[in-house]
Amino acid sequence: MIEEAALNPGRMFPKSLLMLVLAIPFAVVVGLLAIYLSYLLDQRIHDGGLVENKFGLPLWTTLPELDTSTAQSTNAFNASIYRLYGLLPLEQIAEQGLTLGLTSARHGEGVTFIVEQLRHLLEENSIRVRVGGADKPAPGEVVLLDASALLANRDAFINLRRADRIALVVEAQNSTVPVVEHALSILTTAFGKVDGIIINRRKFEVPVNVLNTIAKYGRGF
Repeated sequence: MIEEAALNPGRMFPKSLLMLVLAIPFAVVVGLLAIYLSYLLDQRIHDGGLVENKFGLPLWTTLPELDTSTAQSTNAFNASIYRLYGLLPLEQIAEQGLTLGLTSARHGEGVTFIVEQLRHLLEENSIRVRVGGADKPAPGEVVLLDASALLANRDAFINLRRADRIALVVEAQNSTVPVVEHALSILTTAFGKVDGIIINRRKFEVPVNVLNTIAKYGRGF
């Protein structure tokens, strides 16, 4: 004999509701823990916020991803490259010249691009500039050395031997802390110093259109 199914809310509903209520904060804690662990495991360098504390070197500038389709992006990039120009010892350049070496741990981190942008900026400010070459700079002249891919290019060491100042270019979101630490260790061992770090191709985690929308509604308050 099969009995009819019976529903007894008094016996089932309170217990199920209690389990559901307890599951919500537990799920929140697990989610936050997963986010925190992902943050700890993510060794990529996203921006220059912790560079100086992490590596003990000055952050020369942070260059955003260049988007020539918008004036806002172009102006932000120009401001960042001009900051790099402002760090150059102009008195030393006028008296004896300067050889600036830009290097990176890997190919494709933007060393050549930054060299060209800086060359244009120096020329616009009536400073004689030369890219590469074995001759020492003349008074009033800047020599820019493209020594990219330090970990795979032996010629990078040969070029950097002539540098008065050395900066490591780090590509945001692709370069990792261990790779940068290894490159800095090699540079310090070979040349006894690294003068600064340049973060290149920094991208905003929040899309620009979202930031513009927030700014638009924020002005109303």
